[in-house]
Amino acid sequence: MKVQLVSATYNAAFSYMRKFLGLGYIQACAQSHPDVARDCTFRHDFYDTYESSPEAVAAQIAAVGADLVAFGTYTWNVRDVLQICRVLKEGGFKGRVLLGGPEVSYHHQKYLSENPAVDMIAAGEGELLFRDLLLHLLRTPKEPPRGILGLNFRWGGELCLVEPREFHANLDDLPSPFLTGALDIDELIHSAYFQTTRGCPFTCTYCDYGRNQPYYEFSLARVKEELEFFKRRNARAIFSVDATFNYRRGRANEILKMVADMGFEGMFAIEVFPSLIDDDMVELLKRVKLSNCGIGIQTANPVAMRNIRRIWSPARMEDKLDKLAAMPNVLVSLELIMGLPGDNLKTFKETLDWSYARRPHHIFALPLQILSRTPLEHQIDEFKIEHSGPAGGEEILSNYSFSREEVMVGKAIVNWHRLLQPIVFRLRHLIDVKPSDFIEGWAWHAYYHGLHEHVGELHKNVVSPDLLDRFVREFRGFVQAACRERGKPDLSPQIGEMMRYLLVRRALSREGAFFVDVLDVSCMTTSPRWHRIWSVRRDDLPPPDGLDPMARLRPTGPLVRERFDFDIEAIYGELDGARMAAAPVKETAFVFFRDPFTGAGRAVKVDEFADKLLAGCTGEAALRDVADALAREMPERRARDESRSVAQVLLDCGVLALA
Repeated sequence: MKVQLVSATYNAAFSYMRKFLGLGYIQACAQSHPDVARDCTFRHDFYDTYESSPEAVAAQIAAVGADLVAFGTYTWNVRDVLQICRVLKEGGFKGRVLLGGPEVSYHHQKYLSENPAVDMIAAGEGELLFRDLLLHLLRTPKEPPRGILGLNFRWGGELCLVEPREFHANLDDLPSPFLTGALDIDELIHSAYFQTTRGCPFTCTYCDYGRNQPYYEFSLARVKEELEFFKRRNARAIFSVDATFNYRRGRANEILKMVADMGFEGMFAIEVFPSLIDDDMVELLKRVKLSNCGIGIQTANPVAMRNIRRIWSPARMEDKLDKLAAMPNVLVSLELIMGLPGDNLKTFKETLDWSYARRPHHIFALPLQILSRTPLEHQIDEFKIEHSGPAGGEEILSNYSFSREEVMVGKAIVNWHRLLQPIVFRLRHLIDVKPSDFIEGWAWHAYYHGLHEHVGELHKNVVSPDLLDRFVREFRGFVQAACRERGKPDLSPQIGEMMRYLLVRRALSREGAFFVDVLDVSCMTTSPRWHRIWSVRRDDLPPPDGLDPMARLRPTGPLVRERFDFDIEAIYGELDGARMAAAPVKETAFVFFRDPFTGAGRAVKVDEFADKLLAGCTGEAALRDVADALAREMPERRARDESRSVAQVLLDCGVLALA
């Protein structure tokens, strides 16, 4: 029997692995049974629903010809999955379709009844259910799969609806998808999701995890085995999907100690509760080579905190968060929710400004979604919540404290903040802007000048040249006015070029490119450690180091050439307004390329000679021949020596490779 597991969702810029961890677990568990291992073949495919239509995805799935296709579903992909299933069945697909995951699990009766293209829905934990289903299909394929706990199905004219399966308390009984080979680190992103616990002990009312799944832990021995696997596989990043990694602080610190002691080279990413960050954790994080701490702030407003049952003290946590953000090996990501009951536009903006003041590396700010099986779903009347419904992703429209107009402004702030945060962080220091006021002011400006409707396009990797020029021109004028209002030197030429540079560089970054490698594009960092620019200009060249002149070199991918009015590298880390204003106008040529290993956009400063050499390295001619041609064209240059040095830098940074 041929089984296809389908991870269908958009390839987000901050994803660590494209194939769903949950599907890896159900495959590993099923294959632990000898009958399944002998008689079933598995394949696990990722489909990018942002780049491909439901029709295109359905056609690819149909071409596989599996007997059973199993989809993982979440709030953000269920609409696409249901469309894919509909197109698949309308096209005559004869196999059976199974849906699992939290979204359909919570409302399994509704989803199965309303979607005839779906044959089965797994409600509750899926590992043992999936194994039992495969055994049934192998042994009695013509009989309805009755009696499988948690399995809802449509079979012929029969519709069977049952209660969700209970959760399995001993997590070590469930085979590891990594240790069994069901999953590996992502082949493009070189990273992975993993878990050390399931469920959540907290009961925040906007979240489905704490109330719908009990809290269980994998043993520390199991955790260590997986960590050692990731180290052997040279993972560039691993992300613990535990809802609250530091719920049991002693256990969390023991895992951090494991990571540090084994010398894990990649980034260790975790989600933590702010008030549970203790001094021991801060000290242990100093020993981890690189970590990313996602910290669920959500709101700094006590009223909203009480309403969502997530109470902590911003004043007491400022010092610890500031210490973490200042540590050179810790990346801090603060997470906010706009539209919480008890908040309003003013208090949301205060939370955003408080977050900027912590100097994190990134701020995730998203509109509230009313998730299935959460208390908020049952507090619609209590908090006078209006939301967009399934067609709009259940996003907040208003509540008792947050009017519809304020939510619209809040969404505009959130959308523009995602794009502008590296620039707004700089302007906060350069001309003393208040981040939330500046972003709101720009949002209104963009609305009145016809740019608001294009914010979605500007978030895409590749922005059309006309829209890019229009956006940068308008934004530059807005910054100029902000400088004038504050009596500051006009920094709009520098800021405008910085904005253009970041967007051009981002256009070369693959979606899902390793988080650390694109910090300069979408995060608030001015550190040269995260901002990689190489130079092959004459004054910056190293001496030739023996590169074979007969080597044939070729580009590793498409190249983009751009000129800027300033040396971006010189102003990238500047946070002093006077020094930024004094930056000389100096036209600088850049060649942008995609790092062949990480997929991140990169930049190289070039002069005329280096650019011509780069253009000549097509893999057809030896380096010596390219240099000789340049020597005839530019006799004032020491073409042979310079060509070896230029080529060596371009080879080292990944622009060129041996043909």
